[in-house]
Amino acid sequence: MRTGTETDRPVEELKKINKVFGTEFLGISFRGKKDMCLLALEKMSDANYDEVSYFCSKNKKRCPYYINLQNERFTDVKTMLYSEVLRQSAERRICPYFYQRELASLANLVSVSYNYILDEKVSWSLRSIFDYSESYLVVDEAHNLQFSFTNINSNHITTGSIKRALSELSFFKKTEQVKNFLVKLEEKMWEELGKKIEKEVKIEDFCSSKNSDVLDEIKLPGENLRSERLSKDERPHSSLYHIYSFFKISLELSKEKGVTHFLSKEKNELKLERVDMRASEALKEKWKMFRGCFSCLVL
Repeated sequence: MRTGTETDRPVEELKKINKVFGTEFLGISFRGKKDMCLLALEKMSDANYDEVSYFCSKNKKRCPYYINLQNERFTDVKTMLYSEVLRQSAERRICPYFYQRELASLANLVSVSYNYILDEKVSWSLRSIFDYSESYLVVDEAHNLQFSFTNINSNHITTGSIKRALSELSFFKKTEQVKNFLVKLEEKMWEELGKKIEKEVKIEDFCSSKNSDVLDEIKLPGENLRSERLSKDERPHSSLYHIYSFFKISLELSKEKGVTHFLSKEKNELKLERVDMRASEALKEKWKMFRGCFSCLVL
């Protein structure tokens, strides 16, 4: 496990080992759908991971690259860097992401970014390929782990997000309840911060479990807008859906020790942020999943 930009290096070293010692260990550097979805790269080059993942879920069954992959036979496999998997897939017109999953199931070494261990939204994809309890985890640059965990599992909305969400509502009817909630949310953010630059806040002061009906009302047009934009080959982004997702997860974690919310001012906007600082406890549980764990630190 390495930082995202460094995942090729262990595979490069494995290639040298195979060449020097005449061994045939199989290794790959594993990347996410944002880097490995050819169809999304053709249609939405600026999409983020969540948007590409959503794009894939809606298009997989009719994706020509995924369909072609089903007819492939994996007889001539070799150690490959991410760029080699991508290039070979493009030449054969098969899906690079699901091709690398097939390779990973055969590999002796799979090099991944921190996300594939620390982020539950994507870690399931590795667990579905091979058994962690029979695998050894080697963490390179382990001094970055706590920062990476917090960065991956934190999120925020801004007053700009609210303004964009209000603009999105103009495409829909019967949205007064949602509009009132968003307007009051922005007013509450300005009122709560006052003249301060930053302060710790309780998420329930902005959206409580009593607002579950409103959150559902926010989610529905957000999902519809994502789907409509996707049908036009546009980024399936929606500020409405982002606000729904932010509050849903924040409320679920509101009682968790180590999860804190902050309200701050940045230029002309306010930011309501969820900061997840549960790294120490969370990492202990992660390590238990593997047969063995080894860490490399920069001193």
